[in-house]
Amino acid sequence: MFLVIHTQSLNLSNNVFTGTLPVDITTLTRLTLLDASHNSLNGSLPSEIGDMTWLVELDLSYNLLSVRRASGSCASELFDSTCPTQGTMPEHWFRLYGGKGLMSLANLSLSHNRLNSTLPVAWGAGEFALQKLFLDQNSFSGSLPNGMKRI
Repeated sequence: MFLVIHTQSLNLSNNVFTGTLPVDITTLTRLTLLDASHNSLNGSLPSEIGDMTWLVELDLSYNLLSVRRASGSCASELFDSTCPTQGTMPEHWFRLYGGKGLMSLANLSLSHNRLNSTLPVAWGAGEFALQKLFLDQNSFSGSLPNGMKRI
C-alpha cells in the first residue's frame, strides 16, 4: 500500500479503458502527473479532481468526457440527440480563496472530448501555475474568463 499511496506519476494513456474516471484516483494525494488520454472514458469530469493539490499535469484528452448536466435535465450522462447537453465545468478546480484547488497545475489538456459549456469565471481568477491549456475539438461557448487570457 505504501507504493500506491506515494505514487507521483500515473500514465494510463493509449489503452482501451471505458466507463467513468474513478473518483478514487483522487486519493493519490502525491500525484503530480495524471495521463488518461487516448481511451474511451465517458461521463462527466469529476469535480473531486480539484482536490488534487499536487497535480502539475492533467491530460484527459481524446476521450468521450462530458460536463455534468443540471440535475433532472437528462437521465443519461452519455450524449444523445434528445437530451440537452449544456452543463457546467467543475468550478472549484481553480478556487479563488482558501481551500484546495489545482494551484500547482501547469498543463491541462481536455481536447478532443464532448465538453460543451462555458468556462467558469473562477478558472481565470487568482494566481495559478497554469501555463498550457488545450481545449480544442470540444464545443465550448461564451468568452474566456479574464485571467485566462494571460496564459
